[in-house]
Amino acid sequence: ASTNMSAAAVYARFRRKNGMFSCELLTARSRSVAYTVPRNELCSNVLAAEMLFSLKKSFGEKIESYLIMTDSVIALSWLSNTQKLLKPFCFNRVRQCHRLADPTCWRHIPGVTNPADHATKGSVSEDLLDTDSTWFKGYPWMREDLNKSALKTYEDICNSLTDEELEAINKETVVDPIAEINHIQKHRDQKPENLVDFVKLGFKKAFHRLALVIRYVSRLRHRAHMRKQVSNDK
Repeated sequence: ASTNMSAAAVYARFRRKNGMFSCELLTARSRSVAYTVPRNELCSNVLAAEMLFSLKKSFGEKIESYLIMTDSVIALSWLSNTQKLLKPFCFNRVRQCHRLADPTCWRHIPGVTNPADHATKGSVSEDLLDTDSTWFKGYPWMREDLNKSALKTYEDICNSLTDEELEAINKETVVDPIAEINHIQKHRDQKPENLVDFVKLGFKKAFHRLALVIRYVSRLRHRAHMRKQVSNDK
């Protein structure tokens, strides 16, 4: 992400006979934003989670595994550290990411090896238009075994954060005692997760499941009404 643009790109790969991997750009999205750079980076992760969710719906079991990479240690900290109470802007976007993708799938990569950054520069060089460019093929590490790459988890980076990065992370953290109490109370007052999630199930399945729930509740109410009527007659 940059000061006015967030972007995400999806690359698909499969193992070749020589043990290496192919890597091809599958799809990409960008969005104009006008927040701080760390917030813009978080918006890029939302785009990535949304695209991943759509692709999982389309390809199903053909997707064996997936990871979401970000070059922002600040955004990764917000996404991975569930102990911190975040302000509404970051909280809502982190929650959306976790709803659409496994919270443990995020990794950190250096910005210089993040191909999605090409979509945030505001200009496109002729080199990127070549079908063998890092935009279309990704960087060399993307064609290797990821276990041997420079990918890092939140646990790998949390002890090496700079004072500036910690300040940016804590800037979006609820620190006022009264605000913290209100934040916790808001969570307690919230209803539990929806019995029927239209996003994850799709409209047709979710509508059918919702109909079953409504029918079950109606039967319970009818039974309660009949028992009350019988007791009144006695």
